[in-house]
Amino acid sequence: MPRALAAGVVVLLAACASAQAADRPTAPPIGPDLPGSETLAATAADRAATLCDTGADGLVPDPTAYRQETWAEVVELVGRGADLDEVRSGWRGDAVVEQEDWDRTEVATVACPDGDLYAVQVLARAPRAGDARTHRRPRLPESAIEHREDLRYGTAPDVAGRPVALLLDLFLPPPAADPSGRPTVILVHGGGFAAGSRTQHADDAMAWARRGFVVATIDYRIDPDAGASVSAHRAASYAATDDGMEAVRWLRARAGSLGIDPDRIAALGASAGGEIALGMALLEDPTPDGPLEDVPPEVAAAFSTGAYLTPVLGAASLDADDAPVLLHHFETDTASGRPWTYAAATCEAVRSAGGTCDLAISTGTDHTVGLGPDSPEFDRILAFLAVHLRLDG
Repeated sequence: MPRALAAGVVVLLAACASAQAADRPTAPPIGPDLPGSETLAATAADRAATLCDTGADGLVPDPTAYRQETWAEVVELVGRGADLDEVRSGWRGDAVVEQEDWDRTEVATVACPDGDLYAVQVLARAPRAGDARTHRRPRLPESAIEHREDLRYGTAPDVAGRPVALLLDLFLPPPAADPSGRPTVILVHGGGFAAGSRTQHADDAMAWARRGFVVATIDYRIDPDAGASVSAHRAASYAATDDGMEAVRWLRARAGSLGIDPDRIAALGASAGGEIALGMALLEDPTPDGPLEDVPPEVAAAFSTGAYLTPVLGAASLDADDAPVLLHHFETDTASGRPWTYAAATCEAVRSAGGTCDLAISTGTDHTVGLGPDSPEFDRILAFLAVHLRLDG
């Protein structure tokens, strides 16, 4: 949305930018954390490079230009002058520029043949857990949450070809006054694709539901021999990701009766569950037909801890329409032995395809963090969802 400044200003606001400055929470920001990343600066430089041809008035507002990382608010300024001081003088005094809560600022310049200096300045505010507003803290007692168990969301053949029932549990807060529906999180358990149960995350599910989220904990097909070989692991991952997508279809098909917003569903997973969550966000549906084939399986966001898609990137068709993802990894993963740089390759591939990927690195060696409020990454997860599930309303 253009603003009337002499230097030429373009303001780009992300989903959470509707909050007024006075209402913004004071909690520490939860910013993108990809070590060595200069994404914001690089994007500004790429856009500045076009100004010699377009001029300061020719840069078309593009809210997606800085989407490689999750930001709550982005402002882009475009100016022209004899030098950078003159350009900055044209921006000085503007209320947007003078705000003190920007977490990152970058400036890129280009000297053009007409003798003038053109500049792009980008200011970004990182999301905060407080942006989740009423979803920030528990506001409902456990007694208010309806718990529905053993709901069949599909049937699929196991590794031996026998049909197995795919089950989920639901945790439903009281119906919301908002007719547009409530946000939903799907919690996906780990276990190396060889073990585990949806009941592992019952406490986490209750904690999310008490914050106003509809929550589904899902089972999926497992193979006790999934760890025997790379091919067995990939086959089990393929089947489990397919099941995760089917769970999304099941929820979307019942959005009205469950009181959920079908466009605000996120998948959160740990270890094997994290790999499934990433697959639900980034990969093509392995089996697009079936009884719910007319219902899309897409999620709006995904969080993964202790997992990545790096081994299958060559076969993945990533693009800018993929759901945003937040990856968490320790400096060294105790399950795989891989360093954080291995997981970073997944993030870089997502960004290169035009998508959004944030990578959070924890010091030391371990495998996963929790998916609930006891997790050291809970505030980061909530801040991420505040943007991509539009929790600021």
